[in-house]
Amino acid sequence: MKHLFLYIMLLLPLKATYAQETDVPLSDGNSQSHPTIGDLLKQMPDSLMPLLTKNNRLDMLDFLDAKMKAEVNNRLGGTSEMTYVSSDSLSIRMNDVERADLFLIDVSEKYDSCHRVIVFRRNLIIPSSKLEESSLVFYSCKWNRLHDSSLLSCPAFTSNIRKEDDRVFSKAPIER
Repeated sequence: MKHLFLYIMLLLPLKATYAQETDVPLSDGNSQSHPTIGDLLKQMPDSLMPLLTKNNRLDMLDFLDAKMKAEVNNRLGGTSEMTYVSSDSLSIRMNDVERADLFLIDVSEKYDSCHRVIVFRRNLIIPSSKLEESSLVFYSCKWNRLHDSSLLSCPAFTSNIRKEDDRVFSKAPIER
């Protein structure tokens, strides 16, 4: 009986370790079903934000974690700055005429085994007139482009965009 008890006590930690290793963790341990915007920025393909390298994006997140200004030198020799971040959205001033915003919204359908969708909004600013032109692209949490036009009318999409715009434009403090 003592041997059986000892055997069980030795196997339980191994089983727990195996269960943790077989889950599909993201960089900070979150499960694939509820990634944060920071997790997704780390996994973003370089081709979607060619002005910033992966190290630039990682540095921005690290600077914010250290309560520092999240400014990096981009590939063109200028500076880019992450001006806002929360668990479900962020804004990066790429240069004087471009801003990139990422929003994470919950949806009822699964896209690549995740009930969340990434909204990538690029804003081009015309300095002389202060007008902006925006483009929206939807991605799954695995960065596969989505061509589902019904996402534009999703209530979570429209309310999240308005809520995050209010925070970004009011220059609210950076949340982490």
